[in-house]
Amino acid sequence: MSTGLLFAIGVLVTVIVATGLALPIYGAILDGRYQAERRAAEVCELSEKRAGRRPVRMTKGAEA
Repeated sequence: MSTGLLFAIGVLVTVIVATGLALPIYGAILDGRYQAERRAAEVCELSEKRAGRRPVRMTKGAEA
């Protein structure tokens, strides 16, 4: 096997391995970005309204 062919095969294997490693890393980066967007979208605004009074619970025997 000539040195040029051996070098070309090494480059091809390196490109395949680099692509195989880069795609999951890139996917994880994108997933992290989308997760931050989803978390921000799930936050609910707090209401500015005040809760009303709770009804008074009458006990047995108590007359109003």
